[in-house]
Amino acid sequence: MYYFTMLFVNALLADESQTLENMKRYHPNYLPRVRAQVVLLSAAGFN
Repeated sequence: MYYFTMLFVNALLADESQTLENMKRYHPNYLPRVRAQVVLLSAAGFN
């Protein structure tokens, strides 16, 4: 199991969101995909 330091994001710019979405879908490694999803969820208000 992996543990991440908590990261809270208030808002993302459109290009940042797009980059994270692409990273979440297409990055070849597992951990960067998970990290991108965590940041996107934080921006959406989940904690």
